[in-house]
Amino acid sequence: RLADMVAQSSFLVAGERISLALEVGIASAPDDGIDTDTLIARADARLYQARTNGRRPDRPAQPGDARSQPQST
Repeated sequence: RLADMVAQSSFLVAGERISLALEVGIASAPDDGIDTDTLIARADARLYQARTNGRRPDRPAQPGDARSQPQST
């Protein structure tokens, strides 16, 4: 998995060890919407949900989860 590969990588920059983390929110058309704003909002909601679930990016947002629906602005 890409997230695991990134987490296991580190780089030496100016004598300092730098580690990375990867978090991604995923939405797909047409199931999550067809317009850009809706798809971005759904991907953001899934990223937020993954963060609140102890960094479990493999668990998709479920109906009723916090922020599982896009917020109106």
